[in-house]
Formats: sequence, C-alpha cells, structure tokens
Amino acid sequence: MAGGPAYVEAGFKVSPTVAKANACRLLTNANVAARIKELRSKAAGKSEFKRADMVRFLVSVLQTPVGEIDANSPLAQEVTIDTIGEATIRKRVKMMGKIECARLLVDIMGWKAPDQMTLETGPKTLAAVKERAERVASALDLQAHLRAKAQAAANGHSNGNGHATASSALSRWPLPNP
Repeated sequence: MAGGPAYVEAGFKVSPTVAKANACRLLTNANVAARIKELRSKAAGKSEFKRADMVRFLVSVLQTPVGEIDANSPLAQEVTIDTIGEATIRKRVKMMGKIECARLLVDIMGWKAPDQMTLETGPKTLAAVKERAERVASALDLQAHLRAKAQAAANGHSNGNGHATASSALSRWPLPNP
C-alpha cells in the first residue's frame, strides 16, 4: 500500500487529502526512504522466484522443441482435451510463445539499452570549435561593417574626406541580431 492509504493504515487519523500530502512529504525524508528501500530489499530476498530463475525459464522455453511439451511439462501453459464420451479424441498442449519469451528475455537482460555515444573532447576538438566561432564572428563583423558603410553612403554621411563613417550609420540604424 502506498501514499495516503498507507499513511492512514499506519495509524494517523487524518483526511485522505492530508494523508496523501503527508505521505508524499515523508517519502522525501532520507530515513524513511532508506527504510522503504531496506524493506523492499528484504521482500525481494524472500521471493522464491528470482531474476535468474526467470531467465532460465525463458531460455528453456526458447530451447525446448514444441513437440516435446506434454501436459505434465512445466512449460505447458494450457492443456485442452477433446473427448467423446470416455474416449479422448485429441489432446492439445499449448506452451508460452517463443517470440514473447524472446522479447521478455531481451527486456530482462537489458539488451534493448541504447548504444552509448562517444563524444571526443580535448584540445583538438576545442581548437576546431574556437576556429569556427572566430570565422563566424569575422564574417558577422565584416557584414556589419559593410552594412554600416553602405547605409552611411546612402545617407550622405562623410568624415570630411569623402568617406562615409560607419559609426554614424550604426548609431542611427541598429543591426538586427543574426
């Protein structure tokens, strides 16, 4: 039992809403969380059927030929006997599907885990990133300079020697963010 109902079952006399809120708060307490983990670990240890047992079972399903399964086999999932009167006409034994067992085994073993990616870092990679950033910054600076120069020329601003000033153009028309 988890959450609010467990809080009430522990003996606290509160409303369901308060019980749920208090239970959530208690779950964040390190001592409570540690005790829950300890109890779950003990419960898992008491379980008769362990993970390794499940893996062995699934592998046996995958390796056992269907024709070898009879009504008394631990791999028999379902047994159907067709009779007429006292005579048995047909006996069908169904076992767990091999594809489903394979899927469960893949999940249990963690074989569907994503591949790990390796990202190279270090001076070589960092230098390449810095170089690329500098080229982009230079291109943006040149673009801004050319825009300012063209704008200044279009507005007739000059620094006295016939050349347009970039600063006057930049102050009047801010460049959009690239």
